[in-house]
Amino acid sequence: MLLTLCAGCGNPTSTPDQEKIAATKVAAAVGEPRTIQRTSGTPTVAPINTVATTPTASAVLGVLGGNQATPTLKPVPSPTATPLPLPYAVTSPTPIAFPGKGTVLERKFYSPILKREMPFRVYLPPGYVSSGKRYPVLYMLHGLSGSYLEWLDYKLFDTAEDLMSKNQIKPMIIVLPSGDQEYWVDHAGGGLQWGQYMMRDVVGFIDNNFRTIANRNSRAVGGHSMGGHGSLQLAFNYPDVFGVVGAHSPTLRTKEQAPDFFGDEAFYEAHDPVSLARTAPNLNTLKIWVDIGTLDDGWRPRAEELQSVLENRGIAHTWNEFEGGHAGEYWIEHVADYLRFYASSVISS
Repeated sequence: MLLTLCAGCGNPTSTPDQEKIAATKVAAAVGEPRTIQRTSGTPTVAPINTVATTPTASAVLGVLGGNQATPTLKPVPSPTATPLPLPYAVTSPTPIAFPGKGTVLERKFYSPILKREMPFRVYLPPGYVSSGKRYPVLYMLHGLSGSYLEWLDYKLFDTAEDLMSKNQIKPMIIVLPSGDQEYWVDHAGGGLQWGQYMMRDVVGFIDNNFRTIANRNSRAVGGHSMGGHGSLQLAFNYPDVFGVVGAHSPTLRTKEQAPDFFGDEAFYEAHDPVSLARTAPNLNTLKIWVDIGTLDDGWRPRAEELQSVLENRGIAHTWNEFEGGHAGEYWIEHVADYLRFYASSVISS
């Protein structure tokens, strides 16, 4: 049986419009990872409800939701003196049957930053409905050729359900947001602010409507291909929001390869993970994972450049090389590895 999977979500010699979804058969031999690990100091926690004259990224994410099992709606504080045009709202939540003990919801919410409704899917771990507990959150970002449902093709929810039900990883909320083909990045020249949408709107909505542990040490962001670029860029620019980051076969474009919305050289460098790895402060407060395939992944050179920069700067990180290419079967094969990293890295209390 063939699955429609993102086989490249980016090609170093192509433009974004030329990249298509490829049908790939789910069967691949897997090599042993080569891991580089270093220990950094204890991260500094920025309280989610910090009040400051100039709001930080953490300060705009809002207060925790209630302790009730069913999420309630609360408006999220504005990051500026001007109130948001509308409170966050849920549109017709539809439960989805799931074979295990977890719960999957398909929802939409209004994004004040993008000024439109955006879909997402969320996995609530076994026991969420009845426990009254708060949980860490993992945000998983899709690739260029996919949608917010792409990680379902890679068995993310199925694998999470299996591992959590067997007590092999700690329970987490997992969110699949929608990022279109915009690289999860603010666009230059006053364009749409996809990074702010992710950092403020998506995280703010989830914290206000689900029982999350709303601090950076309990919040992870990860993604593959375009989503790997997005996760690194967001975590490197907003380490007070995300304390854990994973990039799986990240598509790290050079200035010449980048879409026009990456702007001039200065704007590009402020949003390019390799450039940020050289200059961004506080990266040692992050728990960082990067993996890349050893076979036929054209994005490998820049991933290796990123690893080298982190290495030379003494930034703690885990670097993994697995046998495989830039294709769906590679991510399926390693989704359990990803989940173990995130679950072991976030703080549950």
